[in-house]
Amino acid sequence: AAAMLLIAAMAVSRRSFLTALPAAAIAPHAARGVVPLLPSQTPRATSTVAAAVGAPSAAVEFWSGLLAGAVQKTVKELALHPLDTAKARLQLAGPRRKLLAELFRAPYAGLGPAIASGAPAASTFFAVKDAVKTQCLAAGISDTTASTFISVAGANVAYWGIKNPAEVLKVRRQAGTAGDTLEAARALWRAEGLRGFYVGSVANFAYAFPVDSAKFLLYEAIKLQLRARSGQDKLSPVESAIGGGVSTPP
Repeated sequence: AAAMLLIAAMAVSRRSFLTALPAAAIAPHAARGVVPLLPSQTPRATSTVAAAVGAPSAAVEFWSGLLAGAVQKTVKELALHPLDTAKARLQLAGPRRKLLAELFRAPYAGLGPAIASGAPAASTFFAVKDAVKTQCLAAGISDTTASTFISVAGANVAYWGIKNPAEVLKVRRQAGTAGDTLEAARALWRAEGLRGFYVGSVANFAYAFPVDSAKFLLYEAIKLQLRARSGQDKLSPVESAIGGGVSTPP
């Protein structure tokens, strides 16, 4: 259910952004009472413009992915952070009774660093993924599997470069080993320097890359099936949510 909500939020935000682009281009003319006409009113010119609008550039894909990623990560953290906190505490060693008593105390501990880094990291992930995939297609790499692997690999490098420092601090807050995020960051810097903020980054990438690749490959396959059944080029937010929920692992 959470995955479907996230994909729906991404689809709505991204579609709103892409829809707003043509409107933004026409708005200055409309304000003066002038609606720009096509160079030619022939069907051929109309179809050419429609094809151009239907194929966003790498820059458009980058900015729409940036917006979708920010919305997705913010909604995800607000909805799932208490469960993530409980999971982090269950992984700690200690007396069982004491652990259960503390399990759901302060469920949003560590939410600040999670959102502060999570939204930019997720924005960067989708922006890089979509831009790289568009560049792959422009370079003649039309195979979906190859372009997905390349784009997801680049996106995960960017994602964990931004996310990992806050992930280290978030886990410390959730575990109760640090009471203040800024103080924990200062202590970590004094003890280990920059390297301390990237503990576990290789393991995070090694886990996320195959999982994200499989998820997006499955999502692309589901989209093709839904498009074939509906006969439409684009999916509705509900269809995107269904596809995202099915393709996202538990």
